[in-house]
Amino acid sequence: MAIQSSITETRQHFSGKLVCSSAYWRIEQIIGNKQSLTFVVNAYATDQGPMLHSDQFSFVPELDGDNFIKQAYLHLKTLPEFADAVDC
Repeated sequence: MAIQSSITETRQHFSGKLVCSSAYWRIEQIIGNKQSLTFVVNAYATDQGPMLHSDQFSFVPELDGDNFIKQAYLHLKTLPEFADAVDC
């Protein structure tokens, strides 16, 4: 499971912005308990491409809901920075 979403970044010592209009975002790690799950999501240029970005997010899981990985992807799609995300 993964999502595609654009990514725009600035990097130290570079002028302008780096843009990838269809980055491949994949959850790499989930840690936590029933009160809170924290997950690491990495963005890649393509599903087999180089890593562009890594970020960490947290949410309160629904114990009677979907599996935790699916819940993490659903949580990502509620965030403003992933408003354009689509499943892939």
